[in-house]
Amino acid sequence: LVMVAGLLGASFHLSRSAARHELQQSQDIALRTRVQALTAVLSRQRAVATVLADDGAMQQALAAPPGALRIAASQKLARLRARTESAVIYLLDRHGVAVAASNWQEPTSFVGNDYAFRDYFSGAVTGGAAEQFALGTVSKRPGLYITSRVDDGGEPLGVVVVKVEFDQVEADWRAL
Repeated sequence: LVMVAGLLGASFHLSRSAARHELQQSQDIALRTRVQALTAVLSRQRAVATVLADDGAMQQALAAPPGALRIAASQKLARLRARTESAVIYLLDRHGVAVAASNWQEPTSFVGNDYAFRDYFSGAVTGGAAEQFALGTVSKRPGLYITSRVDDGGEPLGVVVVKVEFDQVEADWRAL
């Protein structure tokens, strides 16, 4: 009887240990999957900011007075926002005022708003790029602001801003 009890105890211990190991592996895989998904989203959004900072249409919109070039830039930002799943993309002049935005036709358009107070603006102006997690002043929704400076011959013209919200990432995580 003692031997049977010993075998049952050892069997229980081994089963418990194996189950714990399997659970740990499952959690590790889920964590790695979530990290990879987040990394992919952020890499894509950083690329959007970098590419737009070198885009001739953005440079022209910053150099031009209000009018057709800025509307065309806003239209381009709106198309790109939809394709990249960014929350919003906007273009700030060298003073921090939005001159074009993906939400340019909405009542809550950023065009004309001053964002010079934001660290993501000053960081991009001085360092070429910056990121800041903050609450939106218009949307009141949290997100990561990824910025890249727009230059013309080494002179800063303005800053491209890509806001990333994480609702979809969180929904995807819950589905795992």
